[in-house]
Amino acid sequence: MTAIPQIPVPDAQTLALGVLMLIGGMTVPTGYGIERINGFGRWVVSKLPYKAPPGVETEQAMVEATDAVDASEVEEIAASEQSEGEQ
Repeated sequence: MTAIPQIPVPDAQTLALGVLMLIGGMTVPTGYGIERINGFGRWVVSKLPYKAPPGVETEQAMVEATDAVDASEVEEIAASEQSEGEQ
């Protein structure tokens, strides 16, 4: 009996799929990949149940939560991202 147990080795199809996914991930432009990951994160968060704070109606709480960032901040962020992309 050996002191080190045998290490399980994946079959060839699993290994090939992993290599293919790695190469595919390396070919995606970084900005596009991050955008896709952020979109997935937003989708996951949108599925979470929301409970309003005590004493506040659900719709009013949602309006207050989404109005926390005003439109001028969003425009500034978009402009700075666009100027970074042009450089």
